[in-house]
Amino acid sequence: MVILLQNIILIMRIGVMVLGRKCFFIGHRDAPFEIYDVLCDVIEQHISEFGVTEFYVGNHGSFDFMAGKAVGVCKKKYANISLYLCLAYYPKKKLELPAYFDGSYFPEGQEMVPYRVAIPRLNRYMIAHSDFVIAYVKNITGGAYVSLEYAEKLQKQGKLHVWKLI
Repeated sequence: MVILLQNIILIMRIGVMVLGRKCFFIGHRDAPFEIYDVLCDVIEQHISEFGVTEFYVGNHGSFDFMAGKAVGVCKKKYANISLYLCLAYYPKKKLELPAYFDGSYFPEGQEMVPYRVAIPRLNRYMIAHSDFVIAYVKNITGGAYVSLEYAEKLQKQGKLHVWKLI
């Protein structure tokens, strides 16, 4: 029975259209605006072909900004998708989110994480709880690179799919 259940779960994760799939973004804070059109196309592909309905994005740089904006544009065409702002730090004041966000997400236990490791810890948590990762990582140093390495490790284990923008 357990083996059969594992096979069913495997088929569902590999299947082309499974509702409720989650996607997280990883990228350098200084990503160039030239990748925006490609990012839009990749997001739309994840919605239409892979059944992604929930997107999670950070708020620390140009890649995160572009990813959020691109999902916001896609929401005009696909009414069933949601976009959440991932918070590494507990907000000290009320957040004013752009209209295209459906809310914010602050994982339980994140408030106990020391400030200097809050972003890497959030990235690792989100990667482990996502079905897809869309990444733009050009430098082989920094937090985005470390997060991408972790995502690729999980991909090799069959736990998620990583899509790298070139």
